[in-house]
Amino acid sequence: MTGDLGWLRRRLDAPGYKVAGGPHPSGDPDGTKGLGFDLVVVGEGESVLERIIAGERPEGIIKGEPLPLELYPPFSFRFQRFGPIELIRGCPHRCAFCQTPRIFGPVRRRDPDDVCYWMRKLVEVGIGDIRFIAPDGLAYGIEDLKKIFEARPEGARIFFGSFPSELRPESVTESGIELIRRFCSNRRVIIGGQAGSDELLRRIDRGHGVAAIFKAVRIITRSGLIPIVDMIFGLPGEREFEAETIRFLEDITREGAIIHAHYFTPLPGTDLAHARPEDTSYLNPICGRLAREGKLFGSWH
Repeated sequence: MTGDLGWLRRRLDAPGYKVAGGPHPSGDPDGTKGLGFDLVVVGEGESVLERIIAGERPEGIIKGEPLPLELYPPFSFRFQRFGPIELIRGCPHRCAFCQTPRIFGPVRRRDPDDVCYWMRKLVEVGIGDIRFIAPDGLAYGIEDLKKIFEARPEGARIFFGSFPSELRPESVTESGIELIRRFCSNRRVIIGGQAGSDELLRRIDRGHGVAAIFKAVRIITRSGLIPIVDMIFGLPGEREFEAETIRFLEDITREGAIIHAHYFTPLPGTDLAHARPEDTSYLNPICGRLAREGKLFGSWH
């Protein structure tokens, strides 16, 4: 659950009402409860947090209620804690490695007028760089994104299609990328590739093939932006597709993409929660070379 389990246990032994929530507790509520928490909140926590603030002290494991995003501010002005504005919560896809569709309720979008309001509030307190959260940024809709971007407060910069509002490759269109090129300050656009084999993408329920990744990369490069392709290495069964993976890396970087490498970590509550990461030493020659050439960053092992 954490590399600082001793730190956590010392605090759990102290007096007080102890609540856990978030990705790991949602994926493994029983194991989290067994650590000594009074309450474990599964999924979305706002409705449960309101009960606690009102003086209730529920115990056990409780599933939070999915509510409209507009009911809550995206950050705290009282405590001066600011972050990206959440555009979309939840995901309609069921990638085998990902917790997002399993934690959240039905997919919901924050109304664009509400987004514009919070953009203005950020600028009022002196925050000029505006970012957004979405599991697939362009899924928010081109017209509503255009409305938001055109409402950018004077002096503010918008970052979109970069972390944490990356794009799924099949969502990438020329009109969507042109919107980013025209209104946004980031010159890099991140797309989730995740694997370089059609069969491996099918096994992890990714919902797109290799061709969609190449198409997205070409659209982005033609616009003058730089495509960053997220890849997960060490997925179960990956060694069956070594040659395809290596060929994909060679070909996609030749198209102008930069690889952001991630090593597979099994997450609780996902289909691959109990899977063992594959040995990725076969990637050392190509990933090492691409890294030296500035075409890859991150960790593949």
